Amino acid sequence: MSNPVSHLPSLRTVGLTAVAMLAFSANSILCRLALAHASIDPASFTLIRIASGAVTLWLILAVSGR
Repeated sequence: MSNPVSHLPSLRTVGLTAVAMLAFSANSILCRLALAHASIDPASFTLIRIASGAVTLWLILAVSGR
């Protein structure tokens, strides 16, 4: 007989999922705010986001030694 409690997600998993959902929500809100006043066009905004994401991933890899 298996333990039914073992199939429940751990508190860490639930917490990390909640943090990820909050980060995606904040990202959406920040993007809307950045593009709302038309101070930057969507193509430039996207290019900046892709470049900053690439730099961030490179820094993570450099720090982790991979």
